[in-house]
Amino acid sequence: MLHGVVNVSDITAADGGKLDNVFLVSDAFEGTRYDYIWPCKHHVLLSDYTQWRQAMEFLFPDNLQLRQPLGNWIIASDTEWIDNWDWFLSGNREFLYFRLDSRTWHRFLRQPHSHRGYHEDFLVMQAPPIGDLSRATVCSRDGRIHLLSYGS
Repeated sequence: MLHGVVNVSDITAADGGKLDNVFLVSDAFEGTRYDYIWPCKHHVLLSDYTQWRQAMEFLFPDNLQLRQPLGNWIIASDTEWIDNWDWFLSGNREFLYFRLDSRTWHRFLRQPHSHRGYHEDFLVMQAPPIGDLSRATVCSRDGRIHLLSYGS
């Protein structure tokens, strides 16, 4: 498969209601959503991404919305909650966290007077954040990071 998808949740936004746009563009996904090791794909063509997007638009014709949103995440352990996702939101929504790898995190501060905008500058952390975290889906534009959705 183009993005190594096993479950719909692998390509769904954090709130479970819509496909994550990062899986619909002509780039390979660089984040972490599962711990499967897929074979390396060689010579992926632009037409492969076009066919993938057309298939997703056919399967999810309501503006890429799921007819029935996914329920709560079923997670076997706290480490699985963190290891199989890349973006997280702090409980008070003040910070976004990006898990670069197993030891490196980036912390992004919410912009003043904004509910969904976060600065692109970040603080590097060598340990996972402490406290309640929600999985998040974001996009980057206009010199800031935008929170698109989050789910617990």
